[in-house]
Amino acid sequence: MPVSKPSMGPPSSQKGTNTAKSSDASSPAQEPPAAVAAASSDKAQASGSADLPTAVMTDASMAAPSLKPSAAVAGGIAAAWHSNVHVDGLWSINQDRNSWVYLDNGGWKKLSTQSPSGIVALTMVAAHAYEKHSVSSLYEADDGQISQLYVW
Repeated sequence: MPVSKPSMGPPSSQKGTNTAKSSDASSPAQEPPAAVAAASSDKAQASGSADLPTAVMTDASMAAPSLKPSAAVAGGIAAAWHSNVHVDGLWSINQDRNSWVYLDNGGWKKLSTQSPSGIVALTMVAAHAYEKHSVSSLYEADDGQISQLYVW
């Protein structure tokens, strides 16, 4: 029996081969957010307008989703309850307390980093809301992070 390798992409059109090419559909086509942050900090330094040191801007803990929120939510943040929202996306990385959700009416929001078990619970509830496309209500604290999430 031939040895098969697991694949994350669609099956290849060449039957009977187990060799992966560098242009294989299973290889990722998007750069991670840290690389995007490093590229943008290089542009900022080239223009001479960087306020933060390069080490701070390229620090892996600064990684965030690359899709920016809409202009409507870019202003000041006030603690508030949001009802009838849908979780349209999830993003996390192999870092402590770095999990984000994309809301249909609010863009990317970070889940509360107050406790390790709390962010795991919020991520699980958000994943359920995303999978079922359920109506949700959430509390966004004054620091802009989601600290409570109810899903129906």
